Amino acid sequence: MSIITLIGASGFVGTRLIEQLIKENCQNLDKNPSAKYAEITTIQGIREKKLINLLSSVPRTIVLVAAVHRDDVYLLHFFTM
Repeated sequence: MSIITLIGASGFVGTRLIEQLIKENCQNLDKNPSAKYAEITTIQGIREKKLINLLSSVPRTIVLVAAVHRDDVYLLHFFTM
């Protein structure tokens, strides 16, 4: 059986994706806890070696949702350099 592994799905977009996949066999790996889906979330940094062992243990689909969010940056900043 295949597992859907979401990496970094504890934020806004990832939580909405989990809502769509919750009936499938899915899990979330994130450095932050998930407020809504704690039961399927494992606190895990993506740069840790044990993650590779975990991901290679069974067939799976991997979806990277992780992103860095900053409130002090506006879209206009990218065009006025």
